[in-house]
Amino acid sequence: MKTKTTTADIAHSPALSAPIPAATPASLTPSNSFVPLPITVFDYVIILCPNAGYQQGSFEEYGEDGLYIGGQARMQAAVDLYHNPQVTVRAFIVVGGGIDTDAATLWAKTDNMRQFLMQNGIPGDIVTCVASTPDTRGNFRAVWITCRKLLQGKTVGVLSNSYHLPRAMLIATDAQFDWRGAELFPLEAEAYMTSTASIPPDHNPAVVGRLALERQGFVDWQNGTYTKQHAPISQWQGEVQYPKAQAIQTPRHDTSPSSI
Repeated sequence: MKTKTTTADIAHSPALSAPIPAATPASLTPSNSFVPLPITVFDYVIILCPNAGYQQGSFEEYGEDGLYIGGQARMQAAVDLYHNPQVTVRAFIVVGGGIDTDAATLWAKTDNMRQFLMQNGIPGDIVTCVASTPDTRGNFRAVWITCRKLLQGKTVGVLSNSYHLPRAMLIATDAQFDWRGAELFPLEAEAYMTSTASIPPDHNPAVVGRLALERQGFVDWQNGTYTKQHAPISQWQGEVQYPKAQAIQTPRHDTSPSSI
């Protein structure tokens, strides 16, 4: 009996041409085995917010509660993925919490992410910034209301840390999202980093505690008790800054019935 659904399991699935199904709670069992997907071309890679705070020029590896976040690892994985000669990433979408703040900090998290990518050899004109509420659910809702037309029919990677991806994909593949033919694939940051020396071991209390929270979030979503899980689309929030080369005519809050 398997204790973890890894990207290797997904790679051998006959349904590779279909959106990846949500993982199971067993996927939240720690494992040091990280295997890249066999897919080598991504039209877009969505980088889920790596920071709880606003540290300019850096990303949190541990939160104020002492639990593992892996923000720096997540962003380094994006850089390593882009420069991987066996992988093609055509564009990135960076998404981060900020929509519930004042104008001065609305884009603080995503600007930090974009600047890091640019400083590491990724052209700024392939990076779209999306401001959301500061949570995984809000990340996906913001991307959906601002970028779903951009993603229609595309191959899309969802990049995050291994501990986070099962819950993230459970949310992303929920029936409330119609991605209009886009195929979403989970990308484990640890599978694409050129060095995982900074990743703490599974038995580290900071990792164990993080996994406990992830399990609870996973179960809450399955049970329909996740915070604001059933909020109507009219309450979803998102702002977007498109690179000039990719600008499209989608209003920032395009949630009218005719456009959904």
